[in-house]
Amino acid sequence: MGAADGEADPAPSGRSPRRGRTPAPALLLALAAVAVTLVVGGEWFQGAGGGQAQDPADARVDLSDPGNELALDRGVEGDGAVQQPNGPPGARSSPGTHPGALAEAPVDADDRSPTCDQEGCAAWRSTVLDHQPMAIADGRLVQIRFEEIIAVEEATGRWLWRHSHDDMRVWDPAEVVTAFHLDDRTLTLAYGTRVRIHAASTGRVLGEVDVAPTHVNDLRRHDGQLIATGRQRGRGERGFRVVGFSDQGEVRFDTDVEQPVREDRPATSTTAPLLAVADDQLVRLDATDGHVRWQEDLDGRQVDGTTLLDPDTGAVSVLSARDGSELFARTRPGAVAAGVRDGVLAITLADRVELFDRDGTALGAVAVAEPARTVIAAAGRRVVVAELPEGGGSDRSTLTVRSGRRAGGSTALPTILPLTTAPLPPGRFASGVDAMRRADGLVLSGPDPRDAWLVDPATASTAPLDLPTAPTPEVVHRDGISLVRDGTRLHVIGAAGDYTVERATQIAAVDPLVLHGVNGTLRLHRGELDGAADQEVTASQLSGRLQAPRRPPLQVSGSALAR
Repeated sequence: MGAADGEADPAPSGRSPRRGRTPAPALLLALAAVAVTLVVGGEWFQGAGGGQAQDPADARVDLSDPGNELALDRGVEGDGAVQQPNGPPGARSSPGTHPGALAEAPVDADDRSPTCDQEGCAAWRSTVLDHQPMAIADGRLVQIRFEEIIAVEEATGRWLWRHSHDDMRVWDPAEVVTAFHLDDRTLTLAYGTRVRIHAASTGRVLGEVDVAPTHVNDLRRHDGQLIATGRQRGRGERGFRVVGFSDQGEVRFDTDVEQPVREDRPATSTTAPLLAVADDQLVRLDATDGHVRWQEDLDGRQVDGTTLLDPDTGAVSVLSARDGSELFARTRPGAVAAGVRDGVLAITLADRVELFDRDGTALGAVAVAEPARTVIAAAGRRVVVAELPEGGGSDRSTLTVRSGRRAGGSTALPTILPLTTAPLPPGRFASGVDAMRRADGLVLSGPDPRDAWLVDPATASTAPLDLPTAPTPEVVHRDGISLVRDGTRLHVIGAAGDYTVERATQIAAVDPLVLHGVNGTLRLHRGELDGAADQEVTASQLSGRLQAPRRPPLQVSGSALAR
């Protein structure tokens, strides 16, 4: 996700993109810890518990490789779609792709290509798709390679199209692809100041635009319009530049802002409203032509999404992202920060956090010593508040959380920022704590990446999350599953089971579950992890700010890719 200023620093590798490269695995993502001691008021009640996490079933996946590269028939390349080199468009599999449990077992014992030893664990596997960046959206998986882009059908691994990608203008791999975005309409790539747009269905280049001197580090859609954002370079100015353009690369507007307000949403064609802070105003820009749809003077007020706080008077206002109207107002003298978390307004005071639900219903107050380690998360009609300890808590069994029932009401408070902690005043930063919805409850973690707890929101009971012991703290909880890297192994753990994958260095996506590394790619079924094949796990909106590792482990939209 990058640093607080919205721009992640790429990590150069010093290798030429023409010669390929060996993998530099880095499954990072700080995770982990939870010990919660809080005092409650209002409708809140206390629950504490221990117990053991459920023993997951074990399945091993081998992602090893014989070590020799497959020679691919490249077919005919050009600006349009490329015919599949092996079989008709409706074929089940494509070069290097094998349909999971239906694939024949290797005849040669030395064949170490990707296999599953549990029936049905993999939908398909590929020895061609490797550790290079992947984007997944709307049923397509696209790998961005040094010399070509390959799109496959996410469900089967069948190749859809391939396009040349060999006109690199920068030799440093850290500067090749700085951001990417995939949805049902386009695959959009940023190369520093250049943005290139491909048709998602064919790979054909629709347009290209150079937005110099802005170095693009974020690509996404706002109100169905492609938007590129990046820091100013060479203008002697501070802040960000926002450029809107059509799917054909036609620039429709170009404006400077102090700070974009970015929502954390899945890649689609009609995502978030375009919000920013500019000229001491909170503004919503029209994504088509850049005109201001509405604006609100800040007059020294703090901004948290669309929540404004006057620290002198304690006046809090929550604005509608649609038209800027006031949805909710409260005055709490002594408030130091305020913002909406998971649809609940949280107001931080010196010694407590007060919560308000739809239509202004007061849910109660929770005493906290450190708001930067306090998690606020909702699961259905329950809201959980937990103050996590500093890393390395000695007693992981005696934990306390506060849980309360949400009220009714028709007004939905807009959750704009993907934050989990209680609102923090300017200059204060979260301590790496996080919350994740899982099929069997909430996982609370951090700031020590090796500590995590499973919480039942209904009873507020807690149990340490049973994670494999690993020599490194490379753990991530995301969208209902936990991942722990142990050397060359990757443990993937859900509510009802787990997989162990050999030699997989990255996670392209967790729903669908796609793991990849230098030895190949596996598209795994999540049913064995979540408890039922048809069980739907809600993607967490509580991912928080994640430090960008040298090799980002989660890729849907991408930024600062060091390849």
